Amino acid sequence: MPDMTPGVPSALSPLVRRIVAPNPGPMTGPGTNTYLVGIDEVAVIDPGPDTKKHIDAIVGAFENGDAPFALRLLFWMVMKSLLVSL
Repeated sequence: MPDMTPGVPSALSPLVRRIVAPNPGPMTGPGTNTYLVGIDEVAVIDPGPDTKKHIDAIVGAFENGDAPFALRLLFWMVMKSLLVSL
């Protein structure tokens, strides 16, 4: 079973990585699931809460040469924080 530890990237397939945010609750279970999909050009799907710890985990999961090309966002503030970090 893939890791559900918040902040730890987990490979779900060769093309999909997941990072669980540190925001457990009734609507998020162990935390919001953020997905990085692709190789070289990576889509970030549902970047989760606007916390430095989670944004750092997302940025840290990018491998050399990876570049984000699409963001599916639920919250505008997360997008601003993530783009500033990259």
